Amino acid sequence: MSWRPVIQLSVLVVLLLVFGYLLQVLVYTTMIAVACCMGWIVFSTVQGQQFEQWSLNPYRKETNILSVYASVKQRFNNTLDNQRNRTKRLLSTTQRFKQMFDGLPDACVMLDENFAIRATNQRADELLGLNPADIGTSVSTFLRHPSAQQLLRTNGDSQDEVEIPSPAADNVHVQLRLLKLRDNSLLLIARDVSEVNRILAMRENFIANVSHELRTPLTVLIGYLESLSDQKLDQEAVFEIINRLNTPAQRMKSLVEDLLTLSQLEASPKPDVEMITLVNVPKVIAELVEEIQPMMSTDHFVETYIAQDLKISGVKNELRSAFLNLVTNALRYSPDGGKVTIRWEKLGELARFEVTDEGIGVPSNHIPRITERFYRVEPNISLATGGTGLGLAIVKHVLLRHQSKLAIASRVGRGSTFYCDLPLDSIPKELQP
Repeated sequence: MSWRPVIQLSVLVVLLLVFGYLLQVLVYTTMIAVACCMGWIVFSTVQGQQFEQWSLNPYRKETNILSVYASVKQRFNNTLDNQRNRTKRLLSTTQRFKQMFDGLPDACVMLDENFAIRATNQRADELLGLNPADIGTSVSTFLRHPSAQQLLRTNGDSQDEVEIPSPAADNVHVQLRLLKLRDNSLLLIARDVSEVNRILAMRENFIANVSHELRTPLTVLIGYLESLSDQKLDQEAVFEIINRLNTPAQRMKSLVEDLLTLSQLEASPKPDVEMITLVNVPKVIAELVEEIQPMMSTDHFVETYIAQDLKISGVKNELRSAFLNLVTNALRYSPDGGKVTIRWEKLGELARFEVTDEGIGVPSNHIPRITERFYRVEPNISLATGGTGLGLAIVKHVLLRHQSKLAIASRVGRGSTFYCDLPLDSIPKELQP
């Protein structure tokens, strides 16, 4: 508030009194001075009341405030505006922090020194079943697993991690870690390790399966080699043993070749451009049918329905390997007298390769896993047919590299149909006929 109006009024009163004294009308000038003072007091009181009313709602526009309060009002407004801007910036920062907090792939739970929940993110709700409604509740009431309770007792002083089943999601395991922050508050981090565990289990199963698949033919080879060390064997027996060595040796060779092929396919999700050519699939199928003749019994027969002009772009050797695996599988699991049907036809913008057999069929609960490495629906039958257990895994990855996937329709005891739809529009312009 400025003192200028008060000084001006004081000067006016003094002048009135001086003039009244000099002009011998002091009574009148005194009355006028008193009236001016009273008027100014009344006017200021009214303005003060208006200012007080405005101060209760400072964002309300007020035009009747005396200029003596204008500077105060302006400073007040500036302070409010600055405070409002700071509040907006703080809210914006808080919202961004909340968005980042919720966007974290791990569940995060802020705890006070008594383990009461202070804040949670979205993943905490998904993995631990904790949400903002639980703020203020002790986290130990939700995490009752003994390993989780033991972790909480460390109070964040240990770098230990524990793994427990998720209390909020079935078939999910989470890894818990407790960190102590500078203000003695705690941060509980939970990470979904289900996929990691699945991959580790797959690796262990893979190693076990490879070991088993190699051990069987190696045992046979070692047995025959021990027999060869017998000096009493005649030449005919030696030749017979050597001939028998061929089967387990070829089995090991096939297994190693399939493992190398699968490893190369998994290491490169997409084929190199220079590997892609225009593949004459009808010719490839004709070569396959010729190649599988030695595998067929006298009662087996193969029918083909081929669109002779239908070609696609791709990696020829990979497509040939995938098609051969599907056809040989159909032959292995078809009974004597069974028919295997091969189709290659155009369906809209797609080309379909289809193999149908009259074999034992695949139960529906096995179909989702049938393309896994070494997965066998009937282990005894699979071993007897001589497959490596990697054929359909190779097919799966070849098709993925060619923008397709393997589909299976099967009825137990009636046979199966394996097919894939390959895109036609993936042919490079320079390769199109």
